Amino acid sequence: MGRITRERGVSSIKILLLIFFVLNLSGLSSCTNSDTKNDDKKESSRKMEVQEARVFVFKYDGSLQCEKESRIPIEVMQRQLDNIKIFSSESKNDGLFRSQVCGSPTGQMNVYEILETDFKAAKKLGFKKLEMDKK
Repeated sequence: MGRITRERGVSSIKILLLIFFVLNLSGLSSCTNSDTKNDDKKESSRKMEVQEARVFVFKYDGSLQCEKESRIPIEVMQRQLDNIKIFSSESKNDGLFRSQVCGSPTGQMNVYEILETDFKAAKKLGFKKLEMDKK
């Protein structure tokens, strides 16, 4: 009688080991599939980044020192980019030193964030690419 119990115990251990082994294999295959899915998602997001690369373009606003009303407002200049999607805009100084003389340029510029694919069209309208300092 002791021998029959021992044999049943051994066979139940074998069954448990077999179940454990099968479950581990299915778990490993799902990890592999999820890694592949994650790689696919990363690849598609990289493609989107490439397709959606953006640049900043600018034009000086024409403002002159001592003449408050001499500038072209950012909203007015934006109309020149009518057929181009604008993601952001801001008025920004170019950071260059200038002599302080009434009637000389202030260095203030209107900056617009657009798709890189639209840069040629903006360039034809007189806009220049703003090179950002990478520090």
